[in-house]
Amino acid sequence: MLLTGLLVFWASSATIPFIRDFGALVVARALQGVFASSLRTVGTAWVRDRYRAEAMARVMALVQSVFVVAPVLAPWVGAYLVRLGWSAVFAFLAAVGCVLWGWALVRMDETLPPSARRPLAWRPLWEAVILVLRTRESLLGAALLSATYGMLYAYLVSAPQLYKTHLGLSNEAFALAFAGTAVFQLLAMLATRVWVVRLGVRGLVRAAAGYLCALTLLLPLHAVFLPSVAGFWLHVSLVFFGITLTFPNATSLALDQLGRVAGFASSAVGFTGTFLAGLVGNVLGQWSAGDPLRFSLGWLVLGVAAWAISRGVSAP
Repeated sequence: MLLTGLLVFWASSATIPFIRDFGALVVARALQGVFASSLRTVGTAWVRDRYRAEAMARVMALVQSVFVVAPVLAPWVGAYLVRLGWSAVFAFLAAVGCVLWGWALVRMDETLPPSARRPLAWRPLWEAVILVLRTRESLLGAALLSATYGMLYAYLVSAPQLYKTHLGLSNEAFALAFAGTAVFQLLAMLATRVWVVRLGVRGLVRAAAGYLCALTLLLPLHAVFLPSVAGFWLHVSLVFFGITLTFPNATSLALDQLGRVAGFASSAVGFTGTFLAGLVGNVLGQWSAGDPLRFSLGWLVLGVAAWAISRGVSAP
């Protein structure tokens, strides 16, 4: 699945610069998106096949940080690529996909033995659905992912208007602020690998959600009474520190008890979290239109929701 997904991804990416028909472009982009999703599903299942509990969270912190950091860095990278022409973006994606395909072929081994594989039929698929729905930690983890990833989506939709229109940053300063936030995300990734050993997955999930709730409660006050650009950027970046703490541990929580259906569970949790996050994040982003106070209130709703969900996680 991984090799096939990467192959179609980089092949479709390499084809797009040469397409001149809009309908064919839409088809190629759809193929690109569908097969790119296999990377996240298989990669997460691969980690679950090899690790459990805190060990899984440590590795997942590295893996999942890509899903949080990449959307923040991608517009910054794309802004430079597009100077070479729109086709340079897809040429870059094709080159990355080709390199990853070769790396996966050489370096990644199969983690699911033939004896543990499930037939592709309706009955085992339905059994996997029931198992996921009956696993409380799976539902809580997916809900936490929806809330925290929704904060990321709301930020991506709002950031240009927030920083450039309302806070007055130039294009260059906006790109620097965008990339600077990623530093806090990388620090959170390193912190997760240390703290999860001391607190456990459940303890770190509860602590990170509480941290998020506290910071988002203060953000509207910051927007109204201390509207400095540097201070607001720092506050937002500190919230992203908490988002990145939550994300890999919520994923580990959701998959920890679903080892025998890891592939399906990874797909179901990933789809649910991303779909709901995209829906909620886009609504809040469009509603705020980059206004600092409205943006802060949207994040406040999601921060409180994350904290409320985390209360359902049993104490370590």
